[in-house]
Amino acid sequence: MELKEGIILKTQIYQENSKILTTISESGLSTILARGAASQKSHNYGYATEFTKIAFDVSEKGSHSFPIMTQGMIVNNFSQIKTDLPRLKDAMIIVDSVLQLGDHMDDSATLYHFLDEILSRINAEYTPYYLVIFRLKLLYLLGVGPIFSKCVNCEATTELYGFDLINGGMICSNCPHSDVTLVNHEVIESIKFLYLTKMAFLTFEVISKVPDKIMEIDNFLNAYYQHFLGYSSRAEKIIKKL
Repeated sequence: MELKEGIILKTQIYQENSKILTTISESGLSTILARGAASQKSHNYGYATEFTKIAFDVSEKGSHSFPIMTQGMIVNNFSQIKTDLPRLKDAMIIVDSVLQLGDHMDDSATLYHFLDEILSRINAEYTPYYLVIFRLKLLYLLGVGPIFSKCVNCEATTELYGFDLINGGMICSNCPHSDVTLVNHEVIESIKFLYLTKMAFLTFEVISKVPDKIMEIDNFLNAYYQHFLGYSSRAEKIIKKL
């Protein structure tokens, strides 16, 4: 029997020695019961942890109960993420956004493979820009991506002055702009480049040449997510308090 692949995003102890696993796969978010997974003596214990890519099978036990994991094996343990604090913090913010926003996307398969690629890259070679790239490209999957090609007011393609956060796109010098218009062109160009460039071309070497504007881009993304999605990262708030 061919096993299904998925990534464990969240675990919760259930009835003393079992765990409820929240996973994402090509079919989207789902919840699975892993019997005995909270006990170190269980064969389920080793792979029933967050930030683990597994191959698994389940048994459906009825519409009012959790599917029960019957087989499982580790595909990728993402060991560097679990043992390195900067990697772990970024992975927590990424997973938090998937848990809160994943159900709002129609293309679950694309989201799953994108998450898998980002976590694999963070695990292999760390740069804080992987978190930025994930957050930017997630906006496209959510259908609220920023517009860089023209003025969002008059559709002019020249004399683009800055990025108007309220309207979600560039604005030209001939149009009025909001109080939260971003005019730092180096920041705008960095955001535009990371958003529009395909993942295959965003190698570690290419990303390392992007100007160090992490703080400015983070502030932009936080404001953009809040304005268009009403979303703020719970994981990021917790991390900032640590």
